[in-house]
Amino acid sequence: MRGGGACSFGVLSSITLLSHPIPERLALVTGGVQVTDYAAYREAIRLRPNSPSYSLALADLMRKQGQLRQAARLYRHVYKHSKDGRAIYESALYAVEILLPLGEGERLESELQSMADANPRELAYFRALAELYRRQGKMKAYRIAYLKAAATVDQKSQVYKQLAQVAQEQGDLPKAIIYFRKMLEESPNPAPREQIKLANFYLQTNDKVNARKILLSLLNEHPNSLRVLRQVAALLDKYNLHKEAIQAYEQFLNLDPQSPSTRIRLAHLYQKRQQYQAAIGLLNAVVWGYYDRPERRKKAVVKKRSKTRRRLPYYMRRFRRSRRYRMSLSRRQAMVQLMKIYKKLGMLSAWERRVVYALGEPRIRRFRYYMIRGLIRYYQQNRWFNRLQGVLEEMRRQEPRNILWTQDDEECFMKQKIFLDFAPYFFLCSVGRIFYFIHVL
Repeated sequence: MRGGGACSFGVLSSITLLSHPIPERLALVTGGVQVTDYAAYREAIRLRPNSPSYSLALADLMRKQGQLRQAARLYRHVYKHSKDGRAIYESALYAVEILLPLGEGERLESELQSMADANPRELAYFRALAELYRRQGKMKAYRIAYLKAAATVDQKSQVYKQLAQVAQEQGDLPKAIIYFRKMLEESPNPAPREQIKLANFYLQTNDKVNARKILLSLLNEHPNSLRVLRQVAALLDKYNLHKEAIQAYEQFLNLDPQSPSTRIRLAHLYQKRQQYQAAIGLLNAVVWGYYDRPERRKKAVVKKRSKTRRRLPYYMRRFRRSRRYRMSLSRRQAMVQLMKIYKKLGMLSAWERRVVYALGEPRIRRFRYYMIRGLIRYYQQNRWFNRLQGVLEEMRRQEPRNILWTQDDEECFMKQKIFLDFAPYFFLCSVGRIFYFIHVL
């Protein structure tokens, strides 16, 4: 294309065709531009001396080509004359990276110290000086540099946050707690994430009183934030504050009643506090899908169905499969937990009556087979063959034409090795398979 210049990929359009004739040949050229002359960069720096971007670009190019002394000279010029905090910190960091292996650490330290003294409200000089101390292994001087910055700069919360992170990396949690508290005091609007982190530090030092105070205040300040409620509840559950964790999970369920994982966790907490009826109610809702769903009104205008059913896109089909798989896993997990509760209370007969009654409902038929498979697996692990046989016979009585229940009954008999009782069921199952294949053919 004529007159494209650099970065002209995709310039061909209707406007281009109006100003240029259609070419006879098209070609695509790829590759990098190797700069051998820095005259253009120097001219740009001369025209805009207050913009540090051109100086940083030229210094980066020199550093990549191995001209370290010239690059360090440019970096030092930037952090001495620039007023942009990000450019100051970036140029000083590259200068430290170049000059420290060359044995010029003391000279660089004196320069950064003098610049920090001359500009006490600029945090970038203190950060660069502290980074120089950290690379030299002088952690005491590192903390002193940041504490000096906290006394003069305006961004005190960033200073205390950096000190808290360093104390956490060194394993000094009491100091990290002190710095985090100062950071939250200096922040006008502290983020919930930082408050949860401070509560986690308190819990790690076994100070549950202060942690509980922070987490309960978060529950009151952010009652409509699902992320905050989930994080607070998980933290309370992790450190065995069950009463407060139940309160957080109940608030979460008020906002999102269709979350099966939250119901399972809340039921587990109810079990720990021996509130079995509440746990049974929550797990039954997960297993059988009884949620408080808002009723959807039917649309007045009914669209005509096309003759050919349009296939959904791949990502929609994958999303539906993954959601169905997650729901089946949640149901199995809740069903196993529910059976353990019934076994502990000695109410397995009530559980079996509940299963037989619920599986006969029309709305359960979508996932009934998967539920029965999970039930069979759990009963076989505990070797409850007689109970399993009773459930399968009841299901076969409700649906005599469904050979799945006959197959499961056959498998149950084979596990018990009762071949004489198994013979009529095997015959029925074989005949059913024959008729099924004939029907398919």
